[in-house]
Amino acid sequence: MADVISKLREKGWSEEEVMKALELIHAEDKKEKHIHMKKSMNITLYWMVLLILTLANFFISIVMIPFLLVLETYQVMIILGAIGIVFGLVFNHLIRDIEHVETKHHVAAAIFIPSLAIINIFVVVTVANAMAERLRFDAWENPVLIAAIYALAFVLPYLLTSVKEYARNKARMEQVVK
Repeated sequence: MADVISKLREKGWSEEEVMKALELIHAEDKKEKHIHMKKSMNITLYWMVLLILTLANFFISIVMIPFLLVLETYQVMIILGAIGIVFGLVFNHLIRDIEHVETKHHVAAAIFIPSLAIINIFVVVTVANAMAERLRFDAWENPVLIAAIYALAFVLPYLLTSVKEYARNKARMEQVVK
């Protein structure tokens, strides 16, 4: 900041002009306006992330139908587990990095997206089983088991991050107490 002030003085600005510029830059109403804009932008970003993750989960579920028809159960579990972890990491990263979003929004997202994903996977596995039966394929997957594996993989990054944050906060509190 001192560097900026000295450059303004070098350009011929008077002390009064420099002080007026600094007052304008650091005015309280400007700070409040920017905080309000950040909050509203973060809420918009929050809802966009939820929409994109919902659509991406739906798309992945549809793409999984052919794999459900031709792969063995353990292969389906591995693929859906990997996809669940990847989506869980993306979800966790995006939701935790959005600032100025209230705790209720984080909780809603933490319940809404995994629940929707579980329902989505359950429905898709049920549809794939019906297709396999009609096409006389020898393929049948347990929708509850597949949805549970996906759900566990999806929430795993969130749970690990939450445990890590809890441990970090607990350590900070212990240091404060000492």
